[in-house]
Amino acid sequence: MILSENRSRFAKRERWYTIGGILLILLFITPSPQTVKNALIQHGFVAHSTDSNTKNKQLLNALLDAPLKYLNADNNIPNLQLDIKYQDWMRLVADRKQALQQGQIPDQRAEVKASISYLKNKYSAKVRLQGDLLDHVAGPQRWSLRVELKGKNSILKVKRFALLSPNVRGNHAPLLFSNTLDIAGFDIISPLHIPVNLTVNGTPWGLMLLEEVFAKELLANNNRTEGLILKLEQATLNEDNGQLHKVFRPKVFQQNAAISDPSLNQQRKIALTLLSDFLNRRRSASDVFDSHKLGQYLATVDLWSAWHAFSWNNLRFYYNPHTAKLEPIQSDEALSPVPDKILLQPVSAQFPLIQAMLDDDKVKDQYDKALNHLITLVNNNKLPEQLDILQQQVIKKMQHGSPLLQGYNFDSLIAHAQCLAEGCPALPTMPTAWHRHVDTFSAELPWDIASQFRYHNNQKQLQLRNNNQAPISIIDLIVSDKWGSEISLTDAPELPFTLQSNQTDGSLIIAHRDAYNIKLLSRQGNGKLQTYRFQLGESATSFLPRPLPMHLESDVLAKYHFIQVQQDGWYFKPGHWQINDYLITPADTRVYLPENTHLRFSKSAGMLIFGQLDIEGSTQYPVTLTASSKKNWQGIAVFGSGSKSTIQHLEMIASASPKQGNWQPRGALYMYDVDLNGSGITLRDNRSEDALNMINSRFYLTKLIIENAYSDGFDCDFCKGKITDSQFNTVGVRSGGDAIDISGSHITVRNSQFSQIRDKAISAGEHSYVDAANIHVNSAAFGIVAKDGSQVIVDDITAVDIKHYLFMAYMKKPFFGGASLQASNFSCTNCSDISMLQKNNALSLDGQPQIAKKLNVKKLYTSSMRSDKPK
Repeated sequence: MILSENRSRFAKRERWYTIGGILLILLFITPSPQTVKNALIQHGFVAHSTDSNTKNKQLLNALLDAPLKYLNADNNIPNLQLDIKYQDWMRLVADRKQALQQGQIPDQRAEVKASISYLKNKYSAKVRLQGDLLDHVAGPQRWSLRVELKGKNSILKVKRFALLSPNVRGNHAPLLFSNTLDIAGFDIISPLHIPVNLTVNGTPWGLMLLEEVFAKELLANNNRTEGLILKLEQATLNEDNGQLHKVFRPKVFQQNAAISDPSLNQQRKIALTLLSDFLNRRRSASDVFDSHKLGQYLATVDLWSAWHAFSWNNLRFYYNPHTAKLEPIQSDEALSPVPDKILLQPVSAQFPLIQAMLDDDKVKDQYDKALNHLITLVNNNKLPEQLDILQQQVIKKMQHGSPLLQGYNFDSLIAHAQCLAEGCPALPTMPTAWHRHVDTFSAELPWDIASQFRYHNNQKQLQLRNNNQAPISIIDLIVSDKWGSEISLTDAPELPFTLQSNQTDGSLIIAHRDAYNIKLLSRQGNGKLQTYRFQLGESATSFLPRPLPMHLESDVLAKYHFIQVQQDGWYFKPGHWQINDYLITPADTRVYLPENTHLRFSKSAGMLIFGQLDIEGSTQYPVTLTASSKKNWQGIAVFGSGSKSTIQHLEMIASASPKQGNWQPRGALYMYDVDLNGSGITLRDNRSEDALNMINSRFYLTKLIIENAYSDGFDCDFCKGKITDSQFNTVGVRSGGDAIDISGSHITVRNSQFSQIRDKAISAGEHSYVDAANIHVNSAAFGIVAKDGSQVIVDDITAVDIKHYLFMAYMKKPFFGGASLQASNFSCTNCSDISMLQKNNALSLDGQPQIAKKLNVKKLYTSSMRSDKPK
């Protein structure tokens, strides 16, 4: 009995120990609710309702559907492998640990060396944590990483990109937004978002979203000329009686590179000054922004109630160097499938900064047109149907790594569009708890733009102002005259010296009568050395390409009796006339020059036309535009806004390009967004980077003649058109020397002759397409070249005296990919070599593929193709 009793007691104690042990194990292995939540989110679950029961049912359905979705996923997505050395990896781990402790990813974060492999190619890279909030590093894996490939390498058309857990961007939400823009026909810059599989140091992280970042590749992929991208940074913050006031400091991405490049630095000064002027209410929104594109973007955000895109720290703008205006860029719109987060009054009305844009009548007019267009697309079901097709394709690619991901139901979007048509008076406004709005705002310029080199009290003074929180050390100062020759100052300032933080006056007297340019070598805080440039009397926005206000038209034309103002524009009388001013037309003006009109321009004179240019010369009585002295003039610039221009029998001689302040286009005849029909145009003896420069335009040109071109002949970016029966003679008198140079364009060339071409007869780059036939090339360094993702097809080519190669296919900018060139029926007399094909490109001659060779493109462009563009 005793033994039996003792066994029973021992067994009971053992059972409790066992149960306790099991509970203890379960305590350690059972994940916390937050861990479960993070796992669900990272595997694609997004609640489509705020109701708990509805959410639970949705989750149950998502879990039941997940295995089948996983098995049926489209696994044909890019596979990337990221490798980081242990000691460098631990620096990223330390940054994440600090973020979890502090509640935010630190501003100062480690950037480490890495290698990334794709399609059997390995690339050196730099990597750091991406983002600010903890959702970027919430999981044990799939952290947000910022990657920059070294050199000119690129992957999937990008050099700089972020790898994000898809939930950080709402999974496929960015693609729904960008495709809304595409379906509507809105040409808004949008980053690429590509689902990829990622392995880090041998550990599969699974599905990630590759997001293109704000860099020049983004502009190239969106058919934009290289320029600058802007954002807002907070300088100071004040709160008074519940009103939040921020002082912003506009800034450009890749700032050091922009400051180091004289041309980009000129653009930087204009762009930052324009944005600051808007924030300080010194300029209207339509004078700063592209009203058309801004209105379209704001309307699309309102359609989706994507208020996150309106937060000041998410605003991004591209400075268009042609129009000298800012364009919006899609950024962090954070769409939601929840009806309560879509069915709101227009969210633009809740953001004072955005409302300041819409207070401009021109922007509001474009917004209203765009919103009505979007509503029509929703009501006729075109937008929901096409978005649904897209999301099914994208979800299929993403559901291998995000099997809980479900598509949007577009009923809420349809209901919201119908409501927006009536102003949505019955819907609630955006809850204030979602976002703390900036009530009032202003801006201050970067210190170097806030500083000036100018005359003050009959002295030349470099007035330095440090409006930063960190001191600025001035290390060296170099003074030169107007022509760039250095000047030695007898009473030079003592160097180095320091501008203390928030020092408003650090004036230096520059006592030399020829002093015109200054270079300052400086360092801000512990930052890198940087050279800043100042010019005597320079004002960043002293000239902007803007239409002449109508009320000034009569005063401007008072001394030009031969220009008659009619209802639709300016009409010139036939005859010989002198122009001594840079004439600018009002908006939507037709400029008409009849036959036998001869205009002579002084050195500073030219024309800037907003509208259309119609020149009706004849073979017997052509229209001539030339200089009034041996010096050049300022050329003709046309902003067409898509209008049609016609030029017949024009002789344009000895023109430079319009260099007005910091706005400096390249062409003697410069045309932006023009539909041109031209016949018998002759451009001779120009002194500009391009004789004819067209951007975002369409054209049909026959009997075009370009002679004695200073650099390039016809330069075309993002154009479509045809050239026939034309001649290019002596191109590249000073430098460069491409007769036809196109980027991002689609052109046809027929029955044309090229003679004495310093560089290339036809050069196609940046995803261009060329169809050329019956081409004669006499004396050129290179014949026909395809590069950077371009496709060229040529037939019936006769060439004589080619110094290097008649045909070439290669990559200068790898992120565009390889080029292809097909040539047939050609002959070449006295040619150094027929063709050169670089690896990863394609070239065939009379149907025979050529063998690729190793080509040092960098050496090519520092030797035989060195452009040495004129300033």
